[in-house]
Amino acid sequence: MPREYRCESCGRKLLIPEGFGSKRARCPSCGAVFRVPSQAEPRQEAAVTPGGAEEEAGGPPPSPQGPVPGPRMGPRAYLPSVVTGLLRDDEEIIYWGRPSWLVLAARLAVVLGIYLWLSVPLIRVLPTRLASVLACVLLLVLAAAVGAGLYLVWKNTVYVLTSHRVLSRAGVLTLRTVSFPLVKVEGLSLRRGLMQRLFGRGSLSIYVA
Repeated sequence: MPREYRCESCGRKLLIPEGFGSKRARCPSCGAVFRVPSQAEPRQEAAVTPGGAEEEAGGPPPSPQGPVPGPRMGPRAYLPSVVTGLLRDDEEIIYWGRPSWLVLAARLAVVLGIYLWLSVPLIRVLPTRLASVLACVLLLVLAAAVGAGLYLVWKNTVYVLTSHRVLSRAGVLTLRTVSFPLVKVEGLSLRRGLMQRLFGRGSLSIYVA
């Protein structure tokens, strides 16, 4: 039967499988390494070391850069409501996030460029100043509506990594959910363009069986 053990470094409660005593384990939250006492030994605080190749007590291995700061980790209260109802009670949140803000900025820049490309010729073509102003206002309202729609799509696209699976959900009127267990992950692919490298971003592809 699994035992409970609390990480000395971050205080996270871990479930230790039966027969895992006297082995070294890594905390999936902070990456600290400690020795799990056997059931015969009295419970004591384990010595934590900063790194090493050890067996895990559970959950996926931590990122080489350490835990992600801010609301991307931790309590479920930080998660958007679009995904909170999809998680089970026994799932631990390792990471969650949205697409890079560069994606949203690029799409909004395209909308702004189209607005300017259409509005400038209209000012020259329409016969009266009032007609030009009305046409520009109409185009501005249309561009704002498109921009708001792009923002809602970006905000409602969420990626979640838990101790059991990878989950993504996207959509505004129609929601699309993709979920697969971690055991089916066969490989990863990271692509980083020039702008992505400048801003510390990248495009990650996950290959599953």
